[in-house]
Amino acid sequence: MPSVKQFQVAFDCAEPERVARFWNESCIVMQDIEGNEFCLD
Repeated sequence: MPSVKQFQVAFDCAEPERVARFWNESCIVMQDIEGNEFCLD
């Protein structure tokens, strides 16, 4: 049985544009039939 590993990540929000750019490039943005956007990992 594989072991479970946990880790924590902290983001420095001194430059919010860089954080937004990272997440924008890291996921695929989809839209449901009602027009709500969500991110697929």
